Amino acid sequence: MAADRFSLDAGILFCAIDRAAGEKHRIAARLVTKALDGDCILSLQAVTEFFAAVTRKEKMALSDAAQLVRDWISIFPVVSPTATTLDAALALVTAGRAELAQATQIACLEANECHLLLSEDFDGKARMGQVEIVNPFARDLPAPLAFLLAEPNDDD
Repeated sequence: MAADRFSLDAGILFCAIDRAAGEKHRIAARLVTKALDGDCILSLQAVTEFFAAVTRKEKMALSDAAQLVRDWISIFPVVSPTATTLDAALALVTAGRAELAQATQIACLEANECHLLLSEDFDGKARMGQVEIVNPFARDLPAPLAFLLAEPNDDD
């Protein structure tokens, strides 16, 4: 269902594998696990940024990072930029709303009916176009994150 469709950015994916990130790791790992059963899509940008970051910072060996990315792209739909999404991204950039890489990711998500991006790039939440960007590590989380961050219980 598109209303519940969400995406994880590279920073969330990175925290999910970085045990040194403490509480951020715990939250991000839970988000990735919940994403397996949810309507989650990943942008090509998020996946490539993740790969670049974990290998540059030596958090994973190249072969392990490549295998994890292969696993994710076999599980999650991956959305890529098109000429149309690039045009929408340029509109966000020229309006002073975002830099090109972030604007391209937002435009790709919006074009694929994804209206929630989980990202630590903002203190709390923001909106660009039809995409709400929420920091899952912020103290005051909006209601849409409840279904993603809820602790498992015995009734499930």
